[in-house]
Amino acid sequence: DFTKALSFDKENVRALYSRGLAWRSRGDHEEPRANHYEKAVADFRAARTKDPRHLEAWGDEAQIFELFQKWEDAASVYEEALKHLPGHPGLMKRLEAVKGK
Repeated sequence: DFTKALSFDKENVRALYSRGLAWRSRGDHEEPRANHYEKAVADFRAARTKDPRHLEAWGDEAQIFELFQKWEDAASVYEEALKHLPGHPGLMKRLEAVKGK
């Protein structure tokens, strides 16, 4: 599991991303939601910092900002992601969507 993996290697990208998914899931179902989502964002950010081409980490981080209607923050994440994944159609589509809000 990701907790065990992180106890051996605190920079394990797969484990950071998986823990972020777990925090996001808890945020979807438990209160206080914002606390869980903040932890998810931190883990997604750590994962994509370690591996800048980790598409899912970029997308999941931005989607949390979208959930809270933080359009500028979401756009910023998508723009940064496109620096590492230039021309990615999904990222470009999401960026266009949040900029239209």
